[in-house]
Amino acid sequence: LPYPPHSFWNHSTFTCPATIRSGRKPSTGTTSPSPSHRGHCSFLDMAKLMTIPTDLTARMSSAEPPTAKDVPVLHSPSGKVFSIQVKVTDQVHVRPWTHAVYIGEGAANVLFVAFLYTKYERQHDNDRTEADLLTKFLLRVPKENKDPAKPFYEPGQQYRYFWEKIAPLFSYRADMLAEVTWARIHSDAVWHLHKVLKAMDTAPPGSRSRPPKFRGDKIAGWDLVLMVESMRARSEDERVVEFKPKWLAQSPSAPKDANTCRCCALAARKFASNKDRSLDPRDYPCPLWLDPERTTPRGKEGVRQKALERLFQNSSFGDNKHASTLYELLKKTSILVLLKKHQLAKDSRGPLLANKNDEEFCTAMTLRDCSLYMRYRVQSIGGQETVVAESFEAKLADLDKKNADWKFTEWRDKEQALVDEGWYTGRGGMKNCALQR
Repeated sequence: LPYPPHSFWNHSTFTCPATIRSGRKPSTGTTSPSPSHRGHCSFLDMAKLMTIPTDLTARMSSAEPPTAKDVPVLHSPSGKVFSIQVKVTDQVHVRPWTHAVYIGEGAANVLFVAFLYTKYERQHDNDRTEADLLTKFLLRVPKENKDPAKPFYEPGQQYRYFWEKIAPLFSYRADMLAEVTWARIHSDAVWHLHKVLKAMDTAPPGSRSRPPKFRGDKIAGWDLVLMVESMRARSEDERVVEFKPKWLAQSPSAPKDANTCRCCALAARKFASNKDRSLDPRDYPCPLWLDPERTTPRGKEGVRQKALERLFQNSSFGDNKHASTLYELLKKTSILVLLKKHQLAKDSRGPLLANKNDEEFCTAMTLRDCSLYMRYRVQSIGGQETVVAESFEAKLADLDKKNADWKFTEWRDKEQALVDEGWYTGRGGMKNCALQR
């Protein structure tokens, strides 16, 4: 198999995950649905599977260190071309790239788009896939740890975690998970990324700058970074919605008489202390309404609809007018059902009764903190903008391993406070929670 993984199997081609994990050479085959299956094809008929790496540890350390060479300053702020040394196969590789553009960041990582240096070099025959590769993936560069007592896992550990723990839960489905691979970057490239962030920290008013809470954050100096599948809009008629599904079921350690779910209880507690408008009990969207298996009580139809509109409003165009259509399309996938299933299976006791060394519980917390991206095209029919249903795709991302050495105490303390202070039993007045009657 190609390593690191980049390509997806075709719709009709499959590899059994059990075969992959056994170490045997995978066999592939094509299937076509029988007449009795048409309209409701089986998993193996239609599922697109990711190409699964077979030897994570050995390959992770085998990459040759990249090199750099001088180029005109006009085409590279640092005066260098950086090779990220990603290989799709032994023959198809990626040419050097010159610079990267800031996309966004979170507490632990910064996202960049890498650009190719091609003005003075003729594209090599073996590089025919390079543009697709760098268009498909974003550089996910880890930040320098600001608190030694709260370390993050390194990119190599996160890479192995994704392929060994997360991907199997979703049967390696390429239509459910944003793909993750890795790259080695030259020290000159790391220096350039530092310069990009420093320039944004000192950007004049009106210029693009970093979020205030992240200004001054630096990236770590590791040469290994993750490359994550980009779910950004690729054309003018394409839209993207990003949101966190969060806890799709009540916390197992919530009180028996709870009338508020875990997320609504925590939102109410935070709102009481900081008055963040996004947490206002009058508008906070309860994530339990996302559950396709949850029925809507009579009289709650408007509450559920409003919750979906709020959850889906973080879109590339800042609108939520397609919320109902998007939810119907999302329900046709099994992402939310599977996500809830694994959240409960990995944590049947809740934070108050969990064990710090229980890796399953930590995975449950990862599944409760991931992001879901919906990408789709729109078209105008009779002057009305509508969603092109066949263009709809939904994928989970940000499935990072949590460090229980320091996170576990936070999880347990938050849960204890929600119980002891009455937030689970209605103190916050979260009237839109799906558990309210």
